[in-house]
Amino acid sequence: MVNLDKFWTAPKAIADCVRRHGMADDVLIKTGTTEHDLRRVEETAPDMRFLAIVREKDDVSQSLRGRRLRFAGIEALFQTDDAPVVSDEHIAWLHQNGLCIWGNAIVYDERAVIAGTHTDDTAVTGDPDTGWGWYQKKGFDLVQTDHLAAAKAYYERQRHDDV
Repeated sequence: MVNLDKFWTAPKAIADCVRRHGMADDVLIKTGTTEHDLRRVEETAPDMRFLAIVREKDDVSQSLRGRRLRFAGIEALFQTDDAPVVSDEHIAWLHQNGLCIWGNAIVYDERAVIAGTHTDDTAVTGDPDTGWGWYQKKGFDLVQTDHLAAAKAYYERQRHDDV
């Protein structure tokens, strides 16, 4: 899968390029959830998997299921662990409805907290259980990281330890 993280910057050009390369089934589009953003996805890429970027509380997933989108789930952005978007109940609801939850452990701006303390920085400075392990324990389906090799090794160790 290819993460088209900034799809909203040029949706038609990006969607055309994806189709030209025969990759419509191989991408995840992520955008915000304004009506403008959603209409652009419906118009340019209704055939590509779409993740809604949701901050703190998910007020859109139920309504997105009825739209002309290939709605696959959400990217959950949150400042603290008690945010409704990452509650056990909400994650269970997403899974019960065939939707995934994506976490983003990347610290791209220290002022814009998008994953509480569950970040690459936390993981690589000595606490991978809080950094990356938390996502696994919560039931996240995908974790975005800038430290792929280290995160992969961590998750493989966890899988081995669970056996």
